[in-house]
Amino acid sequence: MCAHVGQHRCSLSSFYPVVHGAQQVIRKVVHYNGTDTLTNVTATLSQYWKVLGKWVRFLKIDTDVCKEHAGACPFAPGDAHALTTHHPPLHWGTPYGWYRSKQVFTNTLTGERLGCLDERFEYCKDSNSCKKDSSA
Repeated sequence: MCAHVGQHRCSLSSFYPVVHGAQQVIRKVVHYNGTDTLTNVTATLSQYWKVLGKWVRFLKIDTDVCKEHAGACPFAPGDAHALTTHHPPLHWGTPYGWYRSKQVFTNTLTGERLGCLDERFEYCKDSNSCKKDSSA
């Protein structure tokens, strides 16, 4: 997946389904198209679950991109950084269905919005029970 930071737009990406008990590994490449070198970048993560056709936010947190991803900073104009996040298997009580992670990247020092990534995935009991409906 690819996120363009510095263009003030939101990239949309859908994942392969996540099945019960599996670890989720998220890989993305962030391309920085701004004009100033950035040493402090925050990602505000809003997590959603789709219920009765509507996205319901259940978590919103700020993360320090530079601390979470060694080597991600500084972001110089024209840079591309590969970021990998490893998530453990989802909690046993997590309901099956569609999930979404909206990530808004900002310059921590100025508050300027740099870009956005909207990721969606389906969580299923097993690979045979996934709907694979990309319109989620």
